[in-house]
Amino acid sequence: MPFSMTLKNNWPSAYLCMLGLITLINANQVLADFTNVTRAAGLDRYEVDSFDSSAHGVAWADYDNDGDLDLYLPYRFKFSRFWENNGNGTFSDVTKKMGITGYMSACFADYDKDGDLDLFVMNFLRPNALYKNNGDKTFSDVTPFSQIGDDRGDTYGITLGDYDKDGDLDFYVTSYLFYPDQFYGNNGDGTFTNLSDKLGFKNLEERGLGVMSLDYDNDRDLDIYVANDFGDDVLYQNQGDGTFRDVAKEVGIDLPFNAMGVTAGDYDNDLDLDIYVTNGGTNVLYRNNGDGTFTDVAKEAGVEDRPGIGWGTSFLDYDNDGDLDLYVVNGSLENVGKIPGNPSWPDRSGPNVLYRNNGDGTFTDVSEVEGVKDDGKGRGSSIGDYDNDGDLDIYVVNINRHDALYRNEGNPNHWLQIKPRANYQSLWIGTRIKAIAGDLKQIREIRAGSSYVSQESMVAAFGLGGYNTVDEIEIRWPNGTIQTLQNIKADQLLVVTPESWTIQTQVKPSGLKLTKWGKVRRLALHPNYPNPFNPETWIPFQLAEKAEIKIEVYNIHGQRIRILKLGEKKPGLYLTQSQAAYWDGKNEGGEKVSSGVYFYRLIATDDNSQQQQSTTNSMVLIK
Repeated sequence: MPFSMTLKNNWPSAYLCMLGLITLINANQVLADFTNVTRAAGLDRYEVDSFDSSAHGVAWADYDNDGDLDLYLPYRFKFSRFWENNGNGTFSDVTKKMGITGYMSACFADYDKDGDLDLFVMNFLRPNALYKNNGDKTFSDVTPFSQIGDDRGDTYGITLGDYDKDGDLDFYVTSYLFYPDQFYGNNGDGTFTNLSDKLGFKNLEERGLGVMSLDYDNDRDLDIYVANDFGDDVLYQNQGDGTFRDVAKEVGIDLPFNAMGVTAGDYDNDLDLDIYVTNGGTNVLYRNNGDGTFTDVAKEAGVEDRPGIGWGTSFLDYDNDGDLDLYVVNGSLENVGKIPGNPSWPDRSGPNVLYRNNGDGTFTDVSEVEGVKDDGKGRGSSIGDYDNDGDLDIYVVNINRHDALYRNEGNPNHWLQIKPRANYQSLWIGTRIKAIAGDLKQIREIRAGSSYVSQESMVAAFGLGGYNTVDEIEIRWPNGTIQTLQNIKADQLLVVTPESWTIQTQVKPSGLKLTKWGKVRRLALHPNYPNPFNPETWIPFQLAEKAEIKIEVYNIHGQRIRILKLGEKKPGLYLTQSQAAYWDGKNEGGEKVSSGVYFYRLIATDDNSQQQQSTTNSMVLIK
């Protein structure tokens, strides 16, 4: 196998030789460089915490559906910050117009299935909150109606998923001091019910921090991993009947330690999920044995990470060579003993660590050569391609020093990113994607909540090394639908629904706006939402060709009562409230119509030939 010698251009080779930093690597394992662009991006944040305590997380998400990742930062001792991506490498502070506050962690998820991401905020010393995305770059506090708020003020992490496969998102939250963890089931009407006692959750005496959903046993339902401080971790296996069972001891993940953060990924490309847990002492890497059990291989793999107290962590293929690397955030707790009732901790500060996957089950620490050896006091962290250039960037939350946004400067390897989106009958959180290119097989899962009280981008990122085509992509949706795409070119981002896919072009690092062009194969109506409804509803649709669009509404007697004229539309998907057709439940005369079944017909007229295509669906108005 040919090898090449790779040097950083801005370091004299003699100096590198002296330091022993010249590394022989496979030609496909070209090292990428990271640059700290925090101030240049307008994200220069500094939080003061005199106790050096647990601090908060960070969340990447495209809240405004414009194709790039925005950033939300809950603050423990100050107001939270909401940063909108400008598409040119910088961010704007839009916190004031959002009306959102949060102290500990946050997760974006579309709980009401209206096509945009809502925000769950977990708080310490105040009730939790749920903010509904209004679709116009604002949010509304729906906490009282949703019934998720409580006065405990003791919540840290959150993870979401459709655990009972009823088509909506439920969630699990960890509690640290005074109360047990909680599980909330989605009632499908915008409200939630606390089902903790009924479903088998018994994390009663532990101090929960990081939490994550994953399908560890490949049985097509979501399980839950809880990282507990001062106690054993918990792995709740989904029994498939709406209940859970703690199987940590029987599967081999019951090592007692002070866990902080957790991540999952298939680092050895054997098509099952391995688990990495950060700790107050030695971190652990649980390799999935493929039979429902795990083995700790952290020492053999070289990822024990002893220097500091571990917090945030993520698997990521930062160099796009086809295997998952590992990032670990470290931070000390030397002043936490000042808090009444807390034990003192020694100063165990240490740098953050980036481990490059060697492809043989071991990892190499490349933190310094890659420019991410931050020796600050890190806490939460999150991974996402905020500049849409095909490689993954890193955001690190620090206390008593500035946060850090590390931009990945890229490498020659090929890549493919896949962004699942729902069609209002299917969710995308919990989607598993398998990509096959030659003899390279990889899997990714879309999840909401992981690391240390943080959320990573909900885009599946695959490094492909030298492969310029993906032979096959298998997408397993949470509702059981399996979708297959074949012969997909590399170096692009696909936006996928269960029925279609589009291509979202790469954005150059200088910051060009995103463009999309249609790969929609046919004219179609998607189910209206909500349905049943009162008094208003939205009607999503898709177009394969440019056309003049109108939607006719008929009552059960076949009488046309309303025409919704939408004008000329380009090919593509029209799914969100700002894009879909809107009906206010009134006839042409402006009068409210009665309850009953109604039919809606989409008519597309070609501008040149005047030929028409149409499709019809039904909906129910209940007053």
